[in-house]
Amino acid sequence: MVSVVGKLRLPWPALLTALLTFGAPAEPIVPNRLASYFPYGVYVGAETITEGSGENLTRLGVPFGFYYQRVIDDLAKHHVNLICIQNTSCYTNSVLVRMLRYGESRGVLAWLSENISGAGPDDSISEAWLQHWAAERIAPLSSETGLLAWSPIDEPLEVTLPKWQRHKAAIESADPNHPVIAVTHGGPKGFEQIGQAQACDRYPVMVDSPGVWSIGPFVRRYTDVSPVPVWFVVQAFEGEGRRAPTPAELRLMTYAALAEGAKGIAYFSYTNSLANEVNSPGPLWDEIGALGRVLVSLGPDLVAAGPVARRSRQVIVKASGNGDPDRPEGMPPADHSLLELGSGRGLVVVYNTSRIEPLRVVMSPESSGKRLCDLTLPARTGPDPRATQALRLRLEPGDGRVLLLAAEGDHRAIAAKARERLSAADRNALGPDLDVAANWGIETADITRAMERDRTPKSVKQAAKLLGQREGATPAFWRARRSLDGFRRTLDSYHCLVAAMYAAGVPDADLEEQRHHYHYANEYLLRERAFANAERAALGDTASLDEEAQGRINAIREQLGGAMSPGSPASSEATTAGR
Repeated sequence: MVSVVGKLRLPWPALLTALLTFGAPAEPIVPNRLASYFPYGVYVGAETITEGSGENLTRLGVPFGFYYQRVIDDLAKHHVNLICIQNTSCYTNSVLVRMLRYGESRGVLAWLSENISGAGPDDSISEAWLQHWAAERIAPLSSETGLLAWSPIDEPLEVTLPKWQRHKAAIESADPNHPVIAVTHGGPKGFEQIGQAQACDRYPVMVDSPGVWSIGPFVRRYTDVSPVPVWFVVQAFEGEGRRAPTPAELRLMTYAALAEGAKGIAYFSYTNSLANEVNSPGPLWDEIGALGRVLVSLGPDLVAAGPVARRSRQVIVKASGNGDPDRPEGMPPADHSLLELGSGRGLVVVYNTSRIEPLRVVMSPESSGKRLCDLTLPARTGPDPRATQALRLRLEPGDGRVLLLAAEGDHRAIAAKARERLSAADRNALGPDLDVAANWGIETADITRAMERDRTPKSVKQAAKLLGQREGATPAFWRARRSLDGFRRTLDSYHCLVAAMYAAGVPDADLEEQRHHYHYANEYLLRERAFANAERAALGDTASLDEEAQGRINAIREQLGGAMSPGSPASSEATTAGR
């Protein structure tokens, strides 16, 4: 049997474990895994990253295993620890096993949504078929530790609850190790009363209205009634009358959900607006990475925090006015909540409610015996946080902070744990780059050992700097990297211009540009795979291909009447649209 995954580059400990345990039952996972796990995830549609069927899956002509590997590596570099895959019924179990194990090796767990039935109440699936499906599909994956949870139906309706319970029971009978979690929209529908966690989504950013201030009240409807952790799915896409949120709006929605007690965050969706075939970095994806570095380091503390005291008077907040013409009347410039930790301690989530103007805030405890400590400081600027009675903050539009309210001296232990988690997240994010460098013969073992000896964020920063120096001192690696990056930038311009051409309604564009899109993306992925695997001879010279792509770009600009010249407002709009 031909492996779908091809040449997966696992770290040696994970590779050795995979080889020794392949086909054997894995150790059972801890039943209460969600007790300390803060999911920070993105959605991916299986049908958007997969072509073919069975074991012979591809993506734009490249083996699917490599494409999925690069997706997981991209998530790990952005501090994402969960991939929510929709419509996974198109994958065979053997493919899923390889996906789950590679994801786990990079610290990215999977939430699989099978979607074997529609969200409506129609329940035509027989009990015999359901049990057969659970035995053949679910049971073989029950011991996979890279799997976090199942979802049988996406966004089920309230009238679907009986059907969903049938499917949940079938899954749990075949797999007692992984919870079954529902994601709903529109408000609580009873699913939160029968699961180990409850996810909810709301996508309020419309073309003619931002709507981001509705997130707080929406999440509150769930956290007020749910006895289990609530995860919130943030809009990160455009279409169906919606526009893509700005980075400030993305931050505002994220912190508004956290202030209402959300115990996990996911973004919809990676393959819709956040990334494309050339992994071109965009502002939303960069923002998700920056937020992830902060939140993953504080995740267990956010999960452990208890009841929400909205606009708690235990904290005095003084904020100068900041403008936003669309902000609802009566909403303060800085909103905050206190999430209780017990023993007189709590987490304060504070955020700027303006999408367009920064804000200066002075915060102080109501009690003279308490102190405030900014737990996000190590992830943002590096230094360890200090406890103080008057904390002065500058919040960018939509940005927020997570603070610790505690007696003097109580902050040290919590801050130290957050710093350790930040270091672990940074080491994990550097892993894919270390593996690629090792494939090129660049010495990395001493870098890895140094990070293990000194497990601080500073050591990881030093390791990344040293790795960059060694890459720069390796001529073959440097030339190949620069060539690949240049071709990527060319393709990014191409994708953005094609999006603008579609928006302008250029006739007969679809078929021809789809053909060129497939051709260029395939060539890029082939070269990227060769680069990752250090197959130097296969890299080839991208000059001719780059020239061909540039020719297509010039032709599209001519079709658009020259309006898309670099640096023009239309070009900037096209770049946003293309992502």
